[in-house]
Amino acid sequence: DSFTLATKMPSWVFNSLDDAKRIFNEQLEKCQVEYFDFYLCHAMNLEYHKHYEENGVYEFLDSMRKEGKIRHLGFSYHDAPQNIIPIADRLDWDFAQIQFNYLDYEMQDAKMQYEELTKRGISVVVMEPVRGGLLASLCDEATNLFKSHRPNASMASWALRYVASFPNIKVILSGMSNLEQVEDNLNTFNNYEELTSFEHELVQRAKK
Repeated sequence: DSFTLATKMPSWVFNSLDDAKRIFNEQLEKCQVEYFDFYLCHAMNLEYHKHYEENGVYEFLDSMRKEGKIRHLGFSYHDAPQNIIPIADRLDWDFAQIQFNYLDYEMQDAKMQYEELTKRGISVVVMEPVRGGLLASLCDEATNLFKSHRPNASMASWALRYVASFPNIKVILSGMSNLEQVEDNLNTFNNYEELTSFEHELVQRAKK
């Protein structure tokens, strides 16, 4: 009861339905559990989408959800923005994991992906909220804009607060490399403050 467990079906490993069933059962055995809280079709694109279709793996994973061996079924997405639509329509997904941050909101049309998932009632899990660390270390001009308003706030905290301002984002996954980054992220959310309209404008100015 003190944690939730997530894992994924490696899309490039199975070559048949029997492969997928074997992999899933091996995962349960290796993790020493009877069910997974969160289970993802991993690194989805149109090619893997077709692979799942042809091998009947969507139906298998959906049956595992109905049996209670998967509590929440989702997918992680890595393809052109518009290609998310046929995948989102394929199953009654519980969640989807996408790359979402204030730079990719427009650059990779994360806006459209978020909106398409939201209108389908699919919860959003975010990867790359700080874009692999890029948004934690900005040019001087952008840094000074943020520092002029919140002198003690890290650049990463601005990126995380931006992502957290979207109501259908349920989980934010942040890659952290050292204890200082862990503590900074914890501080951002333990003392969380919603971005104000002025701060949203600051983000847009810094982005430019």
